[in-house]
Amino acid sequence: MFRLRRRLPALTFTLVIFAALASLGGTAIAAPLKVTGAWVRAVDGMPMTAGYFSVENPNSVPDRLLSASATGAASVTLHQTKIVQGVAHMVEAQAGLVVPAHGRLVFAPGGNHLMIDGLKTGLKPGQTFSMVLKFEQGGLMTVSFSVVTSAPTSPSSMSGMKM
Repeated sequence: MFRLRRRLPALTFTLVIFAALASLGGTAIAAPLKVTGAWVRAVDGMPMTAGYFSVENPNSVPDRLLSASATGAASVTLHQTKIVQGVAHMVEAQAGLVVPAHGRLVFAPGGNHLMIDGLKTGLKPGQTFSMVLKFEQGGLMTVSFSVVTSAPTSPSSMSGMKM
């Protein structure tokens, strides 16, 4: 009986931890999202540009890109290009954009893009431009966008860039 009393606190602690872990059920810790190929078009003297990248979601549940921001710009908004009766229209994605489970969300010219407005300085080739992406599940992610004069030949051509 004396031995049991000495071990009771440790046994109780172990049972509490086990019960807490069991209550999580099948919940797994989410893997981080991966952003690749982030770039913006160089501009000099113009107050706006656009940002492009890909984001991969290795998780079994979708995530959502809610917003973006940059200290070097007055505003950054998520946009989609939609074709209506053969005419391309740029539409703000106010509800955000879904990053599918085990999938990829691509931002590319003529499609999804970040509209960066009110630039505080020009953007020259070879510079970087930092933005913060806000995801519903993944939280905040600071991404360094390369400043280039023209679009890379393919989204994967910049995949080796450090984000």
